[in-house]
Amino acid sequence: MPVDDGVERTVLCAGPYFALERWRAGTAAPLVCGFATAMVLSNAGAPVTVTTPGGRERLARAESLLLPAALGRLRIEGPADVLLGYLPDLDADIRAPLLAAGHGPAAITALGA
Repeated sequence: MPVDDGVERTVLCAGPYFALERWRAGTAAPLVCGFATAMVLSNAGAPVTVTTPGGRERLARAESLLLPAALGRLRIEGPADVLLGYLPDLDADIRAPLLAAGHGPAAITALGA
């Protein structure tokens, strides 16, 4: 799903206990993501700087960060290729955005239980 100019969100799997997404950003717009539960952020690409209300952290390739829910928001300047794992609200975080992007119920069901 396109999120912003050059920012793309792909839902890889989603179920009642875990969702995994891949976010990619070019250089036109930063990757900005709000969250309400703890999140595991893993870097699948070149090193990036992650900015949250709690500060800034450099994340090298293949490194991960555990982001507490209290932070609520992250920002990464591109280029970036990251994985986000979290406990989803299936309706708000997964179904509604995918339906709005034109994906059908069968495709959404195929993401997980």
